[in-house]
Amino acid sequence: MRALFPDTNVFLHFLRLDDQAWTEFLPTEECEIVVVSTVVSELDEKKQHPNSKLRKRARAAIEWLLSQRDVNQETLLNGLTLRFHMDEPHSTLKESPNLDPDCRDDRIIASVMEYVRGQGTHSTILSNDAGLLLKAESAGIESFRPPESLLLPDTKTDEEREVEQLRRELSSHLDKTPVLGLASASGDSHVHVSIGPRPEAADDRIPQAVDEERRAILEELGQDNCPPAIEQYLNEFKEWLRISESSYITQLCAFKISLKLTNSGTSRGEHVQIVLTWDAPVSFLSSLPEIPDPPRKPTAARTSWLSQLVDPFPTGRLPDLRRIAQLASHPNARGPFDGPIPHSARFEVDSIQHHLEEPLPNLLLAFESFQKAQDFSLHYEIHAANIPHPTKGLIGVTGDMNRDFEAFVDEVVRTDPA
Repeated sequence: MRALFPDTNVFLHFLRLDDQAWTEFLPTEECEIVVVSTVVSELDEKKQHPNSKLRKRARAAIEWLLSQRDVNQETLLNGLTLRFHMDEPHSTLKESPNLDPDCRDDRIIASVMEYVRGQGTHSTILSNDAGLLLKAESAGIESFRPPESLLLPDTKTDEEREVEQLRRELSSHLDKTPVLGLASASGDSHVHVSIGPRPEAADDRIPQAVDEERRAILEELGQDNCPPAIEQYLNEFKEWLRISESSYITQLCAFKISLKLTNSGTSRGEHVQIVLTWDAPVSFLSSLPEIPDPPRKPTAARTSWLSQLVDPFPTGRLPDLRRIAQLASHPNARGPFDGPIPHSARFEVDSIQHHLEEPLPNLLLAFESFQKAQDFSLHYEIHAANIPHPTKGLIGVTGDMNRDFEAFVDEVVRTDPA
């Protein structure tokens, strides 16, 4: 009598043992199929496997084995019978130090050895598990690896079909995704800016201007001492000089950066928001600071050193005009606006077609002072409604103080930054 011991994978991945296809490979005369307890336990565990295909096959195998329990010893195929051997091989495991009780392959081998010792039959292990086949050979037990022709057809479950469909949809979506980027107007990832002209250092310039104004007023009044109204005016004049000088220095330290949004993907970018941040001593300007009107003087008007320099270029009125020009030139792009954190700015773009570029309104920045002018980086994040993650990058900025006064007027004061 020959005993055939199928492994768990035979029940999960091959045709059922009563299928006629097995007759070409199994000796059916005076031969029995013996199912050991370890195989039954493992099949029972597979009923809870996360893979739905394995769960379904394990349950079908258990159902079939249970149905054969009542017809035990009856013929399955041309004399092939089925038997259950549910005794645990405790004694064989104790006697065989090379067999590990916690290893399922070793427990199957121990069950085969114990069954053969009790029944005196010739044994063969049926398995597609290379580990078990090698261990059987080491233990002197014959083994048989079923051919691929006996494998179950690779039918897909509803869950697998759903996963494949989702993968196809995801692949189609990824193939039609915008790839957004940011660059300078010239297409480079680095820009050069100039500031200046740098005025001569003069810490006593404002006190000297106030003293000069006081002497001129006293000379006009023909007095040696200033009345209270004149002193109040001089205090206002001093504050006006301070604010005007600060605004003027900011204008000289200001520079513009022209950027463009790019889309190298295969789909249009929708509802795009660009956030720029920097860690340098640089301020974002929505417009150039205005030079305020001088305070009203009780005597005839006098022109100061500062007003002589800036009055020919009424910069305080220009930003609004530039803003109108920007809106007319960039109907699809808006900004720049204040960013979500200090030292930041943002732009908004309604949409950008694939393989196109969208110029952005000029970004107007200013170093906090000439002493703090330095190279820095603009870090950007680009968000869009139809990209899963923001695009991040940086644009390098190199600053110098080589701009002369005419360049300052042409670049910052007179020209339209759009």
